[in-house]
Amino acid sequence: MRVFISDRFNQPLKLKRISQKVWEAALKKSDIEDFRWHDLRHTWASWLVQNGVDIYILQELGGWESIEMVKKYGHLAPTHLLSHVSKIDL
Repeated sequence: MRVFISDRFNQPLKLKRISQKVWEAALKKSDIEDFRWHDLRHTWASWLVQNGVDIYILQELGGWESIEMVKKYGHLAPTHLLSHVSKIDL
């Protein structure tokens, strides 16, 4: 199973398959600036990692070939790391 799959081609969606005009109109209507199509994938991966999904599971879900790419896209927010550090009671 992969996320962001096109039913028609059964391939991961790419911006070239989505009308640039439609994408820009949606961003404008939503009052979103400086946001790329690829940012959706990055946000999705980050949220999953921040919510405890194992990076190897994320690799499979996202279809990445290398774990290095998963680490790049699934970066952690500092607040997420603090929750782990706080497990040590000094």
